[in-house]
Amino acid sequence: MSLVVTTSWDDGYPADLRVAELLSKHGARGTFYVPNRNAEGRPVMGESDLKRLATAFEIGGHSLDHVVLTTLPLDEARRQIEGNKAWIEGLTGRASPCFCYVRGRYNAAIAGLVREAGYTHARTVATFSPLVGDKPLEVPTTLQLYPHAKLSYAKMFRRGDLSFARMRLFGAALAEGDLERRIERLADLSEGLGGCFHLWGHSWELEELNLWALLDRVLARLAARHVKFATNHEAFRAH
Repeated sequence: MSLVVTTSWDDGYPADLRVAELLSKHGARGTFYVPNRNAEGRPVMGESDLKRLATAFEIGGHSLDHVVLTTLPLDEARRQIEGNKAWIEGLTGRASPCFCYVRGRYNAAIAGLVREAGYTHARTVATFSPLVGDKPLEVPTTLQLYPHAKLSYAKMFRRGDLSFARMRLFGAALAEGDLERRIERLADLSEGLGGCFHLWGHSWELEELNLWALLDRVLARLAARHVKFATNHEAFRAH
């Protein structure tokens, strides 16, 4: 069984279009989690660009205003989730089956609202997982495309479930000092331990840190392995 590779990109930043170009260049797929606007002040791509992006990629929900849902009254959290989904589906003419919790923060009540809104899956920011897992509203990832310090990785690992697979990937992430090599090593391990490698990030971070060439090389290497690229929903359903 070949490795399934899925990618996801949060916040709807205009540079998502550049990410999409690189994904298309290498035959890769992914899901873009887009809010209507961003209360933190970062720009969000315009509606015409989002419609164009949706012709080739999956668009997921990320709240109306890119706000942490656990800080809101439940009625407002519901409005944030449902309003964003209605906007995405109305604009693109396509179903939006996946949601991403803003800053990865959620609880049972928020997960319940996501389910009630009609989402079948919700992505978290939990890392070091080669598995989709058996909780469709708490789907983990494998690695963020960001050069985190090793101390940050230790904090991330403590926040997730303890398992042999996560321990293996966490150890490999610590052992590799270079982000590019780290991604390659975790992809290798994911193939044997679970079969799904989920790379996620923010295009505004790629822009700030000039990580475009790195993403290009990473995607080229993954494509050369003859992996099976999938959207988040395709990967989540398959596993």
